[in-house]
Amino acid sequence: MKRVFIVLLTIITLTVITVGILHTPTSSEDYAYLFVYFKGNEDVNEDGTHNIEEAIFYAVSLDGYSYKALNNDKPILISKSGTGGTRDPFIIKTEDGDYVMLATDMHARYGWNSNRAIVTWRSKDLITWEQESIIKLSGNHDILRRATAAWAPQAIYDPDRDEYMIYFSADKVPSIVDSFEELKMKCIYCVYTKDFTSVTSEVAPFFEVDGEDVIDADIIIDQDGTYRMFYKTSANQGVMMVSASSLHDDFTNNVEVSTLMCEGSNAYKIHGQDKWIVMTDLHWGGWWGVNYALYETQDFNSFRALDMTKDYSLPFNPRHGYVITITREEYKNLINSYNNGVKILRYK
Repeated sequence: MKRVFIVLLTIITLTVITVGILHTPTSSEDYAYLFVYFKGNEDVNEDGTHNIEEAIFYAVSLDGYSYKALNNDKPILISKSGTGGTRDPFIIKTEDGDYVMLATDMHARYGWNSNRAIVTWRSKDLITWEQESIIKLSGNHDILRRATAAWAPQAIYDPDRDEYMIYFSADKVPSIVDSFEELKMKCIYCVYTKDFTSVTSEVAPFFEVDGEDVIDADIIIDQDGTYRMFYKTSANQGVMMVSASSLHDDFTNNVEVSTLMCEGSNAYKIHGQDKWIVMTDLHWGGWWGVNYALYETQDFNSFRALDMTKDYSLPFNPRHGYVITITREEYKNLINSYNNGVKILRYK
């Protein structure tokens, strides 16, 4: 019996060790989360200087709920093109494995109508960013000749065209409005690119709502292959979601995500779970020093508001950013480059 017990104990021990190994992420699997963001309007100090806030900042998380700012919450990327300011950063991993960053080219101190283009960069490792480019939009395409802005650019790969669709917010044009008041509103436009330095198509309307201001679209593909688009609407000042089977079908079936005054939504999946998080920027300041609201969903039919005092943590006052998943090796490199090798502890 003693020999049988030892054999069984050995088998159980080996099984536990094997299962542990099998469930440990490899260097090439999703392991952590990278949050890119900007900080706010660059107010001028009494001595004439200003804090650099309209630039790209990094934060990381291991659980997707609580984040720690890297580089002592100082910018890791500052634009040298256009206005020199960047807002609403977005990051995408391309089909060839590179990373591309897009952002609104704007400095608030030049006025809210100072944005006429988007700025882009490319990186292979999330550390070194190169090929900074300006893509002019407002005033550079007939449909946008009167546009006062090109806000919050994002991109998604379109397999039907083998290109990337860049989408952004800009002023509605007379041909798609029903009233003079609507000329003051915005909708979502799109344009195609292969390299993120130039475009291959004319700008075209992508999504608009009659009588409403629509900005800050975020398109993701869920686990079932359905396209989900989140956007801010002026109707309730919150975030809505519509769905489609492809980028070339109509996005329909409105679902309310948040009624709070928020914008800049960003949806991402939690590793190894049937849960998605929708982050929203409480642009008016929020409560308890928290200016982000997070929502959790499993079915994209209902969204549960997370408690900002205990369910998540973003203690560095980010504004309108974007989250992507990164590998263990990428996480390690970011920690070594921007956090002196000090690892970020799991909060939950």
